[in-house]
Amino acid sequence: MNLGMKVLLALVVFTGYLLQLYTLTESLRPSLIRFAESRATDTRRLTLVTDYALRCGIVLVSFLLAVLIPNLEDLIPLVGVTAGMLLALIIPATVDVTTFLPVYLEEKRYKDIVTLLIDNTFFFSLGVFFVVAGLDTNIRHLLG
Repeated sequence: MNLGMKVLLALVVFTGYLLQLYTLTESLRPSLIRFAESRATDTRRLTLVTDYALRCGIVLVSFLLAVLIPNLEDLIPLVGVTAGMLLALIIPATVDVTTFLPVYLEEKRYKDIVTLLIDNTFFFSLGVFFVVAGLDTNIRHLLG
């Protein structure tokens, strides 16, 4: 690989990691700043130190995860099957029931309640079955 490609690859990794780090730091930073400001007098300096410590901590955690899990390709299916089934079947069924069941109960629409519960119980059960089957298959693949 020539030098130009290496420089571009390093630039892409550097900027991509900065973008990924930005969302996490923006969500964690306010609570840490509030905690730090309640404990110190020089808030400007402490804010800067807290910000850098947060960023260093996130980088350190991701580095440790990379070192501790060298074969990440083996764990990706575990996360994929779990997240996929949760997002596709389990969470929508749960949200549908929690959203519409109180309305149907209030309006005494018993036929709709039965239909809602049967449909969503089916999808929820299907999702749980696929999560268990997928995790079982992937864990057997990892161990065997």
